[in-house]
This record gives sequence, structure tokens and C-alpha cells, in this order.
Amino acid sequence: MSEKSSRLRFWQAWWLCLGLVLLSSAWSCSGPIEPSADAVSEELSQEPARIQLLSLSEWAGQVEPNSLRIGTLSPDPWQEPKYTEGHKVSVGGAAAIRAYWAIERERYPNATLALATGDSFGVSPPLVSFSEEEPAVVALNLMGLDLDTFGNHNFNRGLQHLQRMVELAEYRYLAANLTNVPQNIRAVSPFTIRNLGGVPVAFIGVIDREIPALVFPGSFGTMMLTDEIEAALEARRLAKEMGATLFVLIAHHWTQLDGSDGNMLALVRGIDAREPNAFAVVFGDTTEVPLACAVEGEQVRCEQGNYDSVLSALGDFPANSTEASTLIVHGPNKGQAYGRVWLDVIPATGELLGRSVEFVLPVSDSVQSDGAVEAAMLPYRQALDDAYAEILCECTGTFVVEEDVIRTREMPAGNLIVDAIYQYSQPQLAVLNSGGYRSSLPSDYRPEIEGVVFRRPPDEAPWDLLRGDVNAILPFQNFVVEIEASGADIWAMLENAVTSLRPEDSGAFLQISGFRYIFSSLEDSGKRVCFVELDDGTVISNDSTERFKLATIDFLSQGGDGYKSITRNDARTREPLVEVVIRYLESRGSIDPSQYYSAQRPRITDIGLQGRTCEQMERP
Repeated sequence: MSEKSSRLRFWQAWWLCLGLVLLSSAWSCSGPIEPSADAVSEELSQEPARIQLLSLSEWAGQVEPNSLRIGTLSPDPWQEPKYTEGHKVSVGGAAAIRAYWAIERERYPNATLALATGDSFGVSPPLVSFSEEEPAVVALNLMGLDLDTFGNHNFNRGLQHLQRMVELAEYRYLAANLTNVPQNIRAVSPFTIRNLGGVPVAFIGVIDREIPALVFPGSFGTMMLTDEIEAALEARRLAKEMGATLFVLIAHHWTQLDGSDGNMLALVRGIDAREPNAFAVVFGDTTEVPLACAVEGEQVRCEQGNYDSVLSALGDFPANSTEASTLIVHGPNKGQAYGRVWLDVIPATGELLGRSVEFVLPVSDSVQSDGAVEAAMLPYRQALDDAYAEILCECTGTFVVEEDVIRTREMPAGNLIVDAIYQYSQPQLAVLNSGGYRSSLPSDYRPEIEGVVFRRPPDEAPWDLLRGDVNAILPFQNFVVEIEASGADIWAMLENAVTSLRPEDSGAFLQISGFRYIFSSLEDSGKRVCFVELDDGTVISNDSTERFKLATIDFLSQGGDGYKSITRNDARTREPLVEVVIRYLESRGSIDPSQYYSAQRPRITDIGLQGRTCEQMERP
């Protein structure tokens, strides 16, 4: 193809995209669609080629390594070792992943692409959150990320902040199902075409339509989310007209570990019903363990990777199958493992000859860092330690925050934070959504100040609890607010808290202080709350018009996580939640998890676990 005809095809596609936006507002191009670093050749090879795709799921600004319990290590990261049970290793972190990905690219030069599936920043450790997420993007640039899309946490600090992060990124953001994109975020495309090993591959990004309900009201500006299926297929059609022969979807969507549920399945099945096998691979949101699923109609087959080896090999997946099903790949969060997908394909036609997926545990000790990440993070680390290394109190036990636990039940860590709100505000009730808790106490924050020794895990307790620990467990920029709510409002609030008890979508589950309630998970959603009582013995009925003072955070009082019953325009905004918790800890001197939970008088009781409904409740 001549240079002139290549430019002509590029601008024809650009005007076509612009016309679709103006006529239908179905989705928007934020500037020219990026066709590829290289023009698509009209003379594509008929010989097989292999491409390699590396993926991160919800990296969450994890610049520093994680501690993971697996087994003994091999010095060679590509050699399958034998393991002894219970060995702790350091995995992930930007420096290790950068080194691993450099090796990956050496193995398949010009045929490797690294992508992420949203939420690469937004709920980050102190090193990143203190500097307004900037270190995460700097690290991703150094790691060599090529593409990303958006998750709900990317919007945590608003559109102006998100624009700064997009402009700082040396990689491309993709979102096909957003309207009014140029008016809100620049340099975002519905799709891009990349030449990998001679194969013109189109990468398309879509965002979960539920995200606006999960972020602070107003965080989307004038953008709206449209149907993911229609947007993905329309972007695919345009990419095919521009010469792409292979198609990959990046979706911030989830799948149940056994493949029985998830909005990813609805997305893939919806696409396949319209255009079977439209995408060779679909990369999704985070899961508890590495997960790969093959979807063919109503049939779903899933296999889990594990943490018993450096390589969690699933091999050819599914066995002897290429175009017969759609491959879905999910990885664990925080870079504990990254996905590695190999696709053998005919460049001219996009015909799949084979595919395989593995999950690689990037063990820090198995590779040599070149020091680039450490040098880039040094000024951020120094600024963090100057501000966050203050000792607040002594901690004699771990306040555990595990997402699949705190989002379904009362926990000491939950009670600790909401008790701080209660002591500060002196209301009758205090509540905080469990989705706001993001780290155990103490956290993995490790200050490095010359001449100062801090008592920190993994050393034995007691430990020093630091200002940085509070910012780790509470990374969002929330304020304490006070409102007046009726008894009926409070019942509706609690019904919303127990609407879903699945960890993957129950961030609305409340940790509480100043009262207790009983519910039954056996009842239908909306009719689960059985009994509500203040600590002073006052019983609140479900039809009460009496007003009660409620303390919570601005996110909930503005309708976040579905809390419409306590949405108030006249909510009284007080101090930042982090500062409230810091002062509370300073006043305590020493804390232990046993002080924040009573098995004899729990704050939240699910009698459904005992096989009882509300009618069968024994009155307290």
C-alpha cells in the first residue's frame, strides 16, 4: 500500500468515527482513532505467526512487592521448580514485573503487547496515594504497559485528576462505550490496531455499565455509558474495515471462579449471540486466583491457576479448541501474577491455529532489577516518609481486612474505624461501607528513615501503628458527614447493605457503631432486616418517622453504593475521615482486635446462617 493510500484510509476511518458520534452518540472518538504504529499492510502473510499478550488485572498502584506464601524457589524464573509447603516469597512490584516483561519481549520481539484491565490506580498503597497516584503511572510507563481501560477506582479523584493521569501515561487508554468523551477526557480511543509479529490486532476497551453507581456522584462529568455489546461490535466492525484480522477485548468485568455467574459471562454470551467468536481473547477484572474460562453458548469451562509454582500453567486451553469458544482471562490483583497468552494465527485471515494461557508469578528474587523503578520512586518515597512515618499508637494484633470477609460480616477492623467516627461525631448511629476498607492494620507500609527503627511485621507484636497505616486502610478522600434520618430511612439503608452478600459486588455492606441489627439472608432481597436497636435499648421500627442523628461519609450521603434513603443535600460536612481516625488512635495508646468484637453481643447477626427467617427470630 502506498503512503498516500494509507493516509487516505486512516482519515476515512476517522471521519466515519466522528460521523457516528455526531449522529448517534453511541460512543465517541476522543481525537483520531489510532490505527497502529505501522500502517496495515494489504499483503499479509499466509504463514502462521505467534503473538504474546501479557495482562494485569486491577494492579492498584502496587509499585512495591507483595508477600505471597507458595514454596521453595528456583533461581530460573522460567523453570518449573518443586515446592515445599508454606514458603513466603516476595512477588510483583513494578521493578520485578519490568524485569520479567523485558525477558518476555526478548523471547517474542515485535510480537508482544502488555495490557491492563482498569483500576491500575485509584485504591493504591500510601507510596502511590500520597502523591495523588502519579507514581503508579510513572511505574507503568517504566514497566512498558501498552494499553489500559478504566475501572471505577480510576475516577476516585475526579475527571481533572484522571485527565492528568491519562496525559502522564505513555500507554493508550481504550473505552468504546462512553459518550461525550472529548468534552471530558482527552486522548482516549475506542480501539487501537497494533501490528504484532505481522498480525494486525485490534484491541477494544469496554467499561462496566454499573460503574457510575460505584463512584462519587458527578465523577463521570457529562459522559454516559452505553451498551457494551453494541459498542464492542461496532468498534470491531470499524477496526476490521481498517485492516485488522484478529480482535481482542479488554473489559473491566468479573467472572465467578466456578464460571457460574458474572457480568463478563453476560457480555461474552451477548456478543457471541450477535457474532460468534468475535474475539480471540477477552481480558477481565481481578479474581482471587488466576482464572481462565472458555465460553461456548451456555457452556462454560473454567480452570484456576494456583500459587504453588512460579508458572501456573493451564497449557492449551481449552484442549484442542481454537475458534470453537471465547477465551476469558482474569488475574489476581496487585500484580501477584500476570497472564501470558500465546496465540498462533494466520496474519492474513486471523484464523486461530492454537492458543494457550499461563499465569506467571513475578518473584522478585528471581530477576535482577536495573534500578530504574527504584530511582524513579525515590523522591516519592522520601516525601511519603516525611509525612507518614509518625507513630500513632501501639498495635498488639492484626486487624485483618480481607475483601471476601469484610464485605459480608462484622469485623474488628470495620468496628475500629466506625467507632472512631462515632466517638468524633457523637451520633446515635454511625456507618461506613465495607468497600472503603482496603488494607489490614498494620499495613505493608515500610518507612525508611535513617537512624529510626520501627516495630513492624513480620516481627512479633506489639507493632507501631503509623499514619501511613491509616492512609492504607482508608485510601479514599472522604469526609465525615452528619445527617438526620428517620427510622424508615435507616431500615431502607440496612436493606441496601444486605441486598447482596457476594464479596465481588457487596462493597455496600456496612460496618456499624452505636447500634445493632438482625437480618436473615434467607429472606427475599428488600425484606431481610428483622430488628434494629440502638445501644441505649431504643428499638427502631421500619415505619418510624422519628429522626435520628446518623454519622457516615460524604460518598454515602450523596447516594454512593445505592444509599438513596440517606442521600441529603443538607448533610453537615465535618473533617476528613483519615484525620478523625488518626486522632482516635492517638487517644487510645494501644489497640487489639479483641477489643472490637464481642461474640456474646455482635453488632450484626445473620440468623439465616442458622436456618431461620425473621418470623422465627428470637426477640433479643
